[in-house]
Amino acid sequence: MAARTAMILGTFPWRHMQIEADMIANEVVGEAIWLNRVDTGSATPMGIIRDNHLYLMTFAPTDDLATIQLRAAFNAFRAEVSELAS
Repeated sequence: MAARTAMILGTFPWRHMQIEADMIANEVVGEAIWLNRVDTGSATPMGIIRDNHLYLMTFAPTDDLATIQLRAAFNAFRAEVSELAS
C-alpha cells in the first residue's frame, strides 16, 4: 500500500466564502489540493488542484471568472503561508 500524507494547509476568503485548502499526497496519485467551502458547517468541494491545474467542482460558481479568481485567491494564500514560514 502506498504511503499517504494529508494535511490542512489553512483557510482563505473567496467571494464571501471561507475556503479550506487540504493537501493529500501519495506515491500513486502525487499531490492534490482540495479547495472546500467550510463556512456553511460542512466541507463543500469548490475545486481541486492537480499537476498545477485548477479544476472547478460541481458546487463552484459557473461564471467565466470563477477559475481565475479562485486560483488567484489560492496563490495569494499560498504566498502568504510561504512568507510566514520563512
